[in-house]
Amino acid sequence: MHHKLPLDDSGTNAMDNLILIKNHPYHKVITNEQAVLTRNLIPGETTIIKWPIPEGEIYPTGY
Repeated sequence: MHHKLPLDDSGTNAMDNLILIKNHPYHKVITNEQAVLTRNLIPGETTIIKWPIPEGEIYPTGY
């Protein structure tokens, strides 16, 4: 499972915020990209980031 909107950014554990995702390579790619996007932020700093959020309930579809 993957949180579309992270818990630390007002996301919840509600079903509409969760997506079933294959760990390798999809989940790993998304979480690595999120880490890169936030790497230089300091605690309390805010910025606008184009966050990768998969659509649907299962990503990629067909699995």
